[in-house]
Amino acid sequence: MKVNELQPGMRKVEVIVKVVKKEPSRDVFVKRDGTKHKVANLKVGDETGLVTMSLWDEMINQIHEDDVIRISNGYVSEFGGEIQLNIGRYGTWERLDQSEYDMDVYLEKIESTSSLAFIQLIDVLRRERGINVIVKVIDQLPVRQVTTRRDGKRHNINTFVIGDETGVINFVLWDKGDDIAVSDILEIHGGYTRDFNNVLELNLSRTGSYQKSSAEVREVNNQRNLSEPSS
Repeated sequence: MKVNELQPGMRKVEVIVKVVKKEPSRDVFVKRDGTKHKVANLKVGDETGLVTMSLWDEMINQIHEDDVIRISNGYVSEFGGEIQLNIGRYGTWERLDQSEYDMDVYLEKIESTSSLAFIQLIDVLRRERGINVIVKVIDQLPVRQVTTRRDGKRHNINTFVIGDETGVINFVLWDKGDDIAVSDILEIHGGYTRDFNNVLELNLSRTGSYQKSSAEVREVNNQRNLSEPSS
């Protein structure tokens, strides 16, 4: 199986990947039993693409950047609009000889071109994840405050109306966006869509980002509102 074939809900996954990046570990608490664990995210891939993989506890110190590993009996989940590859309790992994699996050329090509794969807003209707767009901010809705049940924390939610020549959509940011103003041009990387109260929204995945851009958005099609409530 290849990385570009992974879909949420898959079980008994066997795939060979290279570890491209390993992030620092963080502490998490499992509500089910109240235990504390360490989790680290990896970016792994093959010649077809990249995917996030999570390591827990003692496994964090066993797998390193540049390792080529085979995962057997793994599974695929989705978190924050992003596909995640997991080894899991019943899965196994083994380190392979890197000389037999030369993925560097393919991975460098993927990494160097992924940020350039921009689409138009109308195309988000056919693509739920990994969305990269260049848009103009045309309006900002009132800031909302919500308290999440999971951690009891209060969050500010900024919602912007963004657009290009194919349409407009609501762009939602949690505890971010204070630096964004109407008329800004944004490059958004790693977005995903979700339907919230029958309204289509564009959100950022955990590894997503936005930045102001010098690109030009010549016109915005206000007549096609992708966030109009569905009937």
